[in-house]
Amino acid sequence: DTIARNRVTIICGETGCGKSSRLPLMLLESDSKAKMFVSQPRRIAARALCDRVRQSLGDEVGLRLGFGERDERRKTRLWFCSTGYLVRLVAAHPQALKTHTHIIVDEAAQALEPEALVPVALAGPSTRVTLAGDPNQLGPAVRSTDALKRGLGTSLLKRLLLTAAELSGNAPPGLKRFGLGGGCLLYTS
Repeated sequence: DTIARNRVTIICGETGCGKSSRLPLMLLESDSKAKMFVSQPRRIAARALCDRVRQSLGDEVGLRLGFGERDERRKTRLWFCSTGYLVRLVAAHPQALKTHTHIIVDEAAQALEPEALVPVALAGPSTRVTLAGDPNQLGPAVRSTDALKRGLGTSLLKRLLLTAAELSGNAPPGLKRFGLGGGCLLYTS
């Protein structure tokens, strides 16, 4: 319900709490017309999650990776993909995300800004984007002292949470915070 009411949602949780596997299942169960991409930072992670979730949902789960690698059926509503694939898809076909109801960018805390924010910028107005990850994990490696001074060595999720808190005039606990079980937290501003 919270994801349905907010265009962008941040879900924070440690590895293994269900951000990548349980959340898409919950969204598919709550909306019979849901159609989504779940991006992973690595091809191997996308493939492993696809195999695991496909055990529950069968042909409704598909895989898209670079170099034309696809494993999908006519009934597919949930595609696991690499983050690089998702960015290249929208770069080549900006309208591609407009037909999807949800996009989940997993491990957004470790992602480079374009990998995490391009889907937010190019998703249709009715598409719900979820940035998921652990904000306490290391951000991308930054070697520039100028970039470090600007906070770019801190994970994207942590910077987004702090910015939302500053804009709303609250400390991070002042954000609307919901426990999802399994150690996952959902934040909306």
